[in-house]
Amino acid sequence: VLAPDPEPAEQFWVMCSDGSWSHRGAGIAAVLFSPNGVPIRYAARLQFDTTNNAAEYEAVLLGLRKAKALGVRRLLIRTDSKLVAGHVDKSFEAKEEGMKRYLEAVRSMEKCFTGITVEHLPRDQNEEADALAKSAACGGPHSPGIFFEVLHAPSVPMDSSEVMAIDQEKLGEDPYDWRTPFVKHL
Repeated sequence: VLAPDPEPAEQFWVMCSDGSWSHRGAGIAAVLFSPNGVPIRYAARLQFDTTNNAAEYEAVLLGLRKAKALGVRRLLIRTDSKLVAGHVDKSFEAKEEGMKRYLEAVRSMEKCFTGITVEHLPRDQNEEADALAKSAACGGPHSPGIFFEVLHAPSVPMDSSEVMAIDQEKLGEDPYDWRTPFVKHL
């Protein structure tokens, strides 16, 4: 009879995340891979005004929330955002206020895990999360087996001066185009 390992090394999960931002909308995705490689796919549409970098952070935070809920203890985060990877692994400093708040949110989530590592990966190696985020940005279509939600507010508080408010309700109406005030201004 084989004796059980005295202290089995905690197995780690891998999370691939991506944010997608375009004039059509913003979407985020996080794919969590269990230690034996089984993927769990999460996607969300962001129903608030955001930026590309904020969407990348929202994707990481989505994945962290889901990993925490699953009881994951060790996690490798893979993102194709050099900015987010650099902030999280401390290779460069978050200077802009909004990015500082997002980084603080990641730091507070880190406390829920025994170990988090972040890794920057080239965009062409992040195809699944990228496709999911793009699909969420357009509102669908969503295949079965993808946990999809709509987020109506950012994960961190934003100053109204930082983000120009755009009335989301009016985006769908034909005569109103959110770009009109900007074009008139220019």
